[in-house]
Amino acid sequence: PGGSSSGAAASLLEGSAVLAVVSDTAGSARMPASLGGVVGLQISAGRWPTDGVVPVSRTLDTVGLMARSVADLHMAFTALDTALSSPAGQQNSPPVSLAGMRFGLCDWFLDDVPADILAPFEAAVAELGRAGAAISPLALPELGGVAGLFQRGAVFAPEFASFIASALPEMRPLLEQGIAYWFDRALAVPAADRLAAIAEMRALRATAAARTSALDVWIAPTVPGTAPTLAEVATPRDELAWN
Repeated sequence: PGGSSSGAAASLLEGSAVLAVVSDTAGSARMPASLGGVVGLQISAGRWPTDGVVPVSRTLDTVGLMARSVADLHMAFTALDTALSSPAGQQNSPPVSLAGMRFGLCDWFLDDVPADILAPFEAAVAELGRAGAAISPLALPELGGVAGLFQRGAVFAPEFASFIASALPEMRPLLEQGIAYWFDRALAVPAADRLAAIAEMRALRATAAARTSALDVWIAPTVPGTAPTLAEVATPRDELAWN
């Protein structure tokens, strides 16, 4: 569960891989890593090229990495970033020391988080504070709008359906059930709705960027609960809740 890169997380946990290069459209590098007990990193949009990545949404797709530890992930990111990002991007890499770094604690993600997730998250936040990070509350009401856009599927679903229909039509019967659910929904999205959704997304992004401009990092739990059992994700709608 967690996204299309859940197999990569399982391979890392099982031990058949030490590093995975994955794609992330709406959490696929981060959520499976969290649910699988490994480490995931979504690369900032535009920092690395997406050439050769099978697209879900050319508007939202980014590249990501997974590894079994932060140390492994740091080593892989450093090696790849030198080759893939621009010099300007490399110069913007954060410092190793947390002293004086400004962290925003985003409260939007904390609603209805169970104790078994909240307790280790709060412990991690406290550890950041002891390491010198300056932590302050952060309100990001734009996230509600983003969640609504995602649930409607008006941005990424038509882009994905267009790619499958034009490039890989024979793959439609083989789509994973959660992806197939979005494929079928995409067929009913009018072009006008997609264009309006993209405009809304850009407006939300601009206001959120302004709200977080004084921060170096904002932090929140990755997933709202512990990993589900197979029985709990047996149907497309059940699985969708974890993707």
